[in-house]
Amino acid sequence: PPRGLEYGIEHPRLAPGDSTAFRLTNNRSSPVGYNLACSRAERKTSDGWVDANVRRFEACAQYLAVLKSGGTAAIQVRIDSTAEEGVYRFEARVELDSAPRSVFTDPFRVEQG
Repeated sequence: PPRGLEYGIEHPRLAPGDSTAFRLTNNRSSPVGYNLACSRAERKTSDGWVDANVRRFEACAQYLAVLKSGGTAAIQVRIDSTAEEGVYRFEARVELDSAPRSVFTDPFRVEQG
């Protein structure tokens, strides 16, 4: 991950239909462009990480907000009720010094409640 950025998920274990929050914290000395609403999910398989659609659909405007140094941004998301059990992570696109980068949450588990 880019140095000085933390992208995390509130709950490491979720059930289909649960809600959780993502948080992006900027510990860098400069602002960061970000868009948490467009975070996308990946599911861990024997072949590596693959695209997964586990979020309940929400609108995703293609713009970047600015997160100042020392700031934290958060967004609530709902895991789709049809999500398969497994290990997932979310990716968010950020812009550092005018260059696009990716940040990932730690892996989390989706299990039937």
